[in-house]
Amino acid sequence: EKIMEMIFDFFQADRGFIVLESPDGKLIPRWVRLRREDGHDTIRISRTIIRKVMESREAILSADAATDDRFEMSQSIADFRIRSMMCAPLLDNEGTPMGALQIDTLNQRQKFQPEDLELLISAAAQASIAIQNAQMHDASLRQKEIERDMQLAKDVQRGFLPESRPDLPGYAFYDFYQPAEQVGGDYFDYIPLPDGRVAIVV
Repeated sequence: EKIMEMIFDFFQADRGFIVLESPDGKLIPRWVRLRREDGHDTIRISRTIIRKVMESREAILSADAATDDRFEMSQSIADFRIRSMMCAPLLDNEGTPMGALQIDTLNQRQKFQPEDLELLISAAAQASIAIQNAQMHDASLRQKEIERDMQLAKDVQRGFLPESRPDLPGYAFYDFYQPAEQVGGDYFDYIPLPDGRVAIVV
């Protein structure tokens, strides 16, 4: 967010957003910034652009979005009065696209230039690293939570098993319990009966 805030303010953009692709292929906005509230769907017009950027793994610069025939969405562009825009892919450490960041402006005199795109590409690289680090941190926290839950389940399951073996004349008992994972579906117990016999449950 700090990287995007700096880029947004540096270019004096009117809109800026980061969109990430979910596991099921949907584009989900993760960061959105508007200089002034002028639209109810802030990323509606950009999904085609974002898909194009992600598929090509190359950034796009449009000095005049309203007349750019690459987008084939001039009406939507006109709806938001976008004059100039830049969009760069967010790539993981293996070069796989995971989303994109885009900024645009309504100011006809504030058209983005190729050197601006180079700066945005650098920012996208930094943002990609930050996003991956955050995702790995979240995954680590989730894994630790799962491990705590599994340990609790293991302790509960162990609590159902007998702590000692029966002392029954003429018999020797041996048992062993080791689940393949943290927990298993097996159970055994020794149950003393009223007449002195012992029932074994497996």
